[in-house]
Amino acid sequence: MSEERQFFMLFRKIKEYIAYGLLTVGITVIIAGGVNASGYQLGSEVMIDGQSIGLVTNREYVHAAIEQVNDKLLNYSRGLLSFEREPTFIGRVVAPQDAMTQLEIRDAIMATIDSFIEAYAILVDGEPLLALITEEAAEIALDSHKNRYINGEGLSESLIEFDREVEVSRQFIPVGTLRTVEGALSSLESIVNVRHTFVTQLIEEIPYEIEQVNDYTLYRGRVSISQQGQPGENALIARVVELNGVEVYSDILDRSTLRNPIPRIERVGQREPPPTIAHGRFVRPSAGTLTSRFGPRWGRMHNGVDLAAPVGTPIRAADGGRVIFSGWDGGFGNVIRIDHENGYVTVYAHNSANLVRVGERVAQGQHIANMGSTGNSTGSHLHFEIRRNGSPVDPWPFIR
Repeated sequence: MSEERQFFMLFRKIKEYIAYGLLTVGITVIIAGGVNASGYQLGSEVMIDGQSIGLVTNREYVHAAIEQVNDKLLNYSRGLLSFEREPTFIGRVVAPQDAMTQLEIRDAIMATIDSFIEAYAILVDGEPLLALITEEAAEIALDSHKNRYINGEGLSESLIEFDREVEVSRQFIPVGTLRTVEGALSSLESIVNVRHTFVTQLIEEIPYEIEQVNDYTLYRGRVSISQQGQPGENALIARVVELNGVEVYSDILDRSTLRNPIPRIERVGQREPPPTIAHGRFVRPSAGTLTSRFGPRWGRMHNGVDLAAPVGTPIRAADGGRVIFSGWDGGFGNVIRIDHENGYVTVYAHNSANLVRVGERVAQGQHIANMGSTGNSTGSHLHFEIRRNGSPVDPWPFIR
């Protein structure tokens, strides 16, 4: 059944009961039953000075809203005005969509206030946009709006102004439009921009240059820093314009050097390196099939890769360097470790024979061992590791 039909049936019931002279309590019970079924509720039409404010289902909303209106008037008028009118109520049946909230009631009551008071309007480009109860309050609001974006440290020739014409004028103002200083500040932020023009001193960094010098005592690819660079400094006198605290323009009035930059001098190696010097890149240390990768294996970390090939397959240095270990090392069997003197060390394990000694320098690709299955091993293979600054890294991206 539609809401309209329920509504008319409800009123027909009311008329029938009134015709039979039943008590008001009985009417209320019947109406309440109809209301609950249809969504309508018993409520009131709120009247102030004979003017309808709206419909409510709870009269307490009205009294609370009047208290809010009174507080607002007292606050805005510095205690000069208050709301002293009493509401009256007419019983109505109220549809859910017509029932007003407490906030709506408050705003509707404020709209009925047509009292005017002599106050001070803030005019922007000649148009009154805000009003406060005293001239002092209006000036405080404007000054606070100006100063919220200003940092006065180290400034001179400072000029703070609005980007639009702003003035305060004494006028008769509707009470409902009065603002507090805080309310005026909130509105001014979106209405008027603050332009701040000032002269200040700034420090400008002068970047240093890089000078390169050929050095025939250094191997090619090596660079030595003989002098560290240092930036210089300029002292600037600048005129700056900010809008709402954000710089929008600056002009350099004067520049003077406080400290000249010191160039960085790099000595670039030109000498042909011997074969036993590391190239900084690795080659594959042996032929063979990749049978085990870097990472967790059998419940613990496998710190290298395994390359499987027949016993005796040549193992070669992945890069030039100095042999720092050559001998037996427990489960690794015969092992060779090479320090490449650039933060990297390579490890070659399970060899059938080591062909180099500790202290010997080796070249990249030099035959240093033969593949085998010594130590804890299940077949002929090379266990190969790369350690960077002492920590194992995955060798495969370097040699594949």
